Amino acid sequence: IPEDLKEYGLRIIKEFEIQERFFHIEFFRTKEGKLIALEANLRPPGGFSMDMFNFSRDTDLYLAYARLVNGEKLEIDERNPKCCMYIGIKEDDKIKHKHSIEEAIEKYQDLIIYQGPIASIFAAAIGKYCIILRADEKETLTEAARFIMKRETL
Repeated sequence: IPEDLKEYGLRIIKEFEIQERFFHIEFFRTKEGKLIALEANLRPPGGFSMDMFNFSRDTDLYLAYARLVNGEKLEIDERNPKCCMYIGIKEDDKIKHKHSIEEAIEKYQDLIIYQGPIASIFAAAIGKYCIILRADEKETLTEAARFIMKRETL
């Protein structure tokens, strides 16, 4: 996490006195490198975010939260997490991918932790089909994403 992002995030957490709850803060970084806070939400992030957090540590954050609010001590697993990546596939008459979903699934089956269609109400924002990958290294996921997202020249 870049130091300035960490500093801003921690300042917001302190200002809003956020404790013992799910939250997420959204920032944009300008072309000049300046951070702009878009919003702070006192709820879990949407989409597959919580699933990806769980996949990255082989855990259940909802269960951990239930235990926390029940007065139990929060146990944090300090082992190194896996890297997770969401790939939303959009395709229409302006976007065509070089490789089919089936090719991507076959080539990266060892990395895929979830894959499936997206409900039409969300498809415009996050893609009509999703593939969630998990690996030890970010570079492995980046290579897979380049293959999966490679587009045909129209």
